[in-house]
Amino acid sequence: MTDKNDTNGAAAEMPPAPEKMIINAQYLKDFSFENPNVLEFLAGQEEPPQLGVNIEVQANGVGPHAYEVVLQLTAEAKQKEKSVMVTEISYAGIFSMPEMDQDELRKYLLIECPKLLFPFARSIISNMTSESGLPPIMLEPVDFEALFKNQAETAA
Repeated sequence: MTDKNDTNGAAAEMPPAPEKMIINAQYLKDFSFENPNVLEFLAGQEEPPQLGVNIEVQANGVGPHAYEVVLQLTAEAKQKEKSVMVTEISYAGIFSMPEMDQDELRKYLLIECPKLLFPFARSIISNMTSESGLPPIMLEPVDFEALFKNQAETAA
């Protein structure tokens, strides 16, 4: 029989578990929804509205190794140049990050963290548009790595 607290056993020889990213909280920071021409849309749906989506990610330090990452999505549906629906959402999370170099940290904050936040923001937009009398908007998955690379190229 071995004692589980025995410091000379195999458990003591295992290296410490690596630090990992932790999601401390996630929350809806800001939300706006406008449905200005819904009556016209519902009365005559000759052609489907065109949807435009804008995505931004911001990250700010809020403590030692803790960061707030805010995913901002703006979606606007237009039909014949008239706005049918506009929604803006800021969905955020507080992430604790292990020690890493600045380039790696930046990639985690602007790629991996928004990947975790996106499904929740997407669900809120889908539910709200469904409740508004419009067909639910199901945003396509986002390639945050490609967005990060495009932003880096634009900045250079």
